[in-house]
Amino acid sequence: MLLFCVTGASQAGALSHVSGRPSSGAGLCAARRSRHSELVIVHNRPQEKLSDDFSLEKLGYIEVGVLLGPHGYKGAAKVRSLSDFPKQRLAEENSLRYLKSPNRLYPRPIKILRGQKAAQEETWIVWLEGLTSPEEVKTLKGGRICVKVGDKPKVKRGEYYVRDLVGLKVRLYGKGALLGAVNDVYTHEELTKHIRNPSKVGHDMLEIMIDDNEEDLVLVPFVKQLVPVVDIEGGEILIDPPEGLLDVAKVNLIVRRGAPRLFLRAAEGTALESEEGRNES
Repeated sequence: MLLFCVTGASQAGALSHVSGRPSSGAGLCAARRSRHSELVIVHNRPQEKLSDDFSLEKLGYIEVGVLLGPHGYKGAAKVRSLSDFPKQRLAEENSLRYLKSPNRLYPRPIKILRGQKAAQEETWIVWLEGLTSPEEVKTLKGGRICVKVGDKPKVKRGEYYVRDLVGLKVRLYGKGALLGAVNDVYTHEELTKHIRNPSKVGHDMLEIMIDDNEEDLVLVPFVKQLVPVVDIEGGEILIDPPEGLLDVAKVNLIVRRGAPRLFLRAAEGTALESEEGRNES
């Protein structure tokens, strides 16, 4: 005899105590019993904090938008764009995307029927397949619209994705000596939002960690003269800094840690344009 029991409100995405696998409702349990066996009781305890193994990046997805809530009364959703390609990601008709609903472990396939730019900055109105009322959209508030990691729009020569640059080894041009690795990237647009004199920032910046030392960070402008070689496939870049640059370009960690994050690494990679790319366009 197969017995189903419900011991509390269902909590989507929790792990089943019986099977150890994700279940659609943590309150549902299944146990085989005979007329002489005891009833198995499964408590519907709060879900434990998920490990990093279930992060979108580890699962092979990149966030391109977050659901803010309903728009109108026909099931449209307001979505904040997390991508440098919002029209391609959020407005292509009948395009396949993936939706990670709140309290779910894994994104599920979903189709974007159509989308359009909203009046608010970085906000889009999106019609998702299967959503026909504001009530349905409300249940997905905070959900993430994703694409697979390998699904990248093509970029021009001299343009690079931020996420492809972070982690690259950094060597000195002409010497081959390993200097460190790219720790973070700050785009020109983001930098100008958080400094008093935007005119002093003319380029995107690479934050380089020297010798794996988190306390030793330097900023190098992402220009052809200083970064002559970018080898994504080879996993490294070559920099050619003038003498003394690495000494004066130290990052003030106190200021850095106290300031707003300039780049959200979980979001889809921004496409950077080197000076070579700007000159060609």
